[in-house]
Amino acid sequence: MNTQTMSNIDWLQKWYLSFCDGDWEHQYGVKIETYDNPGWSLEIDLCETPYRDTPFIEKKREGENDWIFCRKKEHLFKGSGGAQNLDEMIGIFRTWIEAASEETIPAATVKPRRLVELMPEYHPPLAGRTALRLDFNENTFAPSPRVIERIHKATSEDLTKYPEREPIERIAAAHFGLAPDQVLLTNGVDEAIHLLCATFLEPDDAALITTPTFFMYDVGVQLMTPHLIRVQADETLAFPLERFLAAITPKTKLIMVASPNNPTGGIVSREHLLAIAAAAPHAVLFVDEAYFHFHGESTLADIPNIPNLIVGRTFSKAYGLANLRLGMLAGNAELLRYVRKVSSPYNVNGIALECLPVALEDDAYVTWYADQIASGRERMAAGLRELGVGFFPSHANFILMKIGPLHAELCAAMRAHGVLLRDRSTDPGCDGYVRITIGIEDHVTRGLEALKLSLSEIGWTPST
Repeated sequence: MNTQTMSNIDWLQKWYLSFCDGDWEHQYGVKIETYDNPGWSLEIDLCETPYRDTPFIEKKREGENDWIFCRKKEHLFKGSGGAQNLDEMIGIFRTWIEAASEETIPAATVKPRRLVELMPEYHPPLAGRTALRLDFNENTFAPSPRVIERIHKATSEDLTKYPEREPIERIAAAHFGLAPDQVLLTNGVDEAIHLLCATFLEPDDAALITTPTFFMYDVGVQLMTPHLIRVQADETLAFPLERFLAAITPKTKLIMVASPNNPTGGIVSREHLLAIAAAAPHAVLFVDEAYFHFHGESTLADIPNIPNLIVGRTFSKAYGLANLRLGMLAGNAELLRYVRKVSSPYNVNGIALECLPVALEDDAYVTWYADQIASGRERMAAGLRELGVGFFPSHANFILMKIGPLHAELCAAMRAHGVLLRDRSTDPGCDGYVRITIGIEDHVTRGLEALKLSLSEIGWTPST
């Protein structure tokens, strides 16, 4: 479209309508208002997502004067709201936009789906994790020595081949007492969640979770539907069973429950999980058992009898394979047939697939690590009681502590002492709470020593 001969006001309308997809109102947080008087000529506000990070313009008031700031890379154009007339002000703005468009703005801006614009983003604080890792609930020690041996045996030819997932799925299925078509290996549980949401959720469907819980449920669901129903736990952070059951409706298509739950460490009993499945036969119940090895109760054995049950497992925690990105979905074969259609055939890398059988074989190692966590969790709980730090009972490889207003100061002090913690204060209902991962014996000792020093340094007391 040739805009060279357009009047300034016509150009402004064309530009704005194309920029904001035809909506003159507050679409995407952008607003334009024009006033045909010398003192207040043009206002353009650009203040909210998704253009917050790449603004063209921002308006600022300085005393009685209004200014329009137009940012172009490192350059700044400032036009006064006191321009002689509206046409002059738009003309100044037009000149800048057209010049900027030639350099930085594509002729046609492709926009994502609306749900992608609105969905939350997960930004784990991964930078600088060179200290003792008591922040991400990982295995803090190592995988089975057999895994390291297998990695060392990898050849250059191994790296040239596409991975074959199905043979390893048969091995995993046999290990867990399942049929091969009841198992799907995934690129971590994160991908498993994404696949479930993409497979089962239509835009009008609803998904149901409790909060606080694993944030990737939010991300996966809101990619597919805006109808995410959250049932907030009370101050005990215990699973709100009755309110959760009451939140199930005919539109509920996917229910996701973590047991043990992250970040609380709380559990949902097998009896209650089966009650949820029975209350929603029209929905998929996904039971996330990422922390199973630190608790011991599972619904895997119920798969043959519960047609809407899918269980998630990870090999990132007890098995120590977080960097290889390996998870598993287990459930009704017919349901998994649909999930398998959505999954890439090469979603799990070949090195991970080669390592899984030897990791599964070494039951003694996994049992040893789980025992380390169980005893370490008791030691950490006793140490917290001695320090007067409140916490929530945990069945996982972490404990959620009640620190209060000094939560950020504690995390900073612990980092200075070489120990990383995870501040969970932004999670729903978790203001002032900090999570500490339980590791092997030496790691628990170092964690407690740093905690005692840090609490003293920041002036924390039980009444803080």
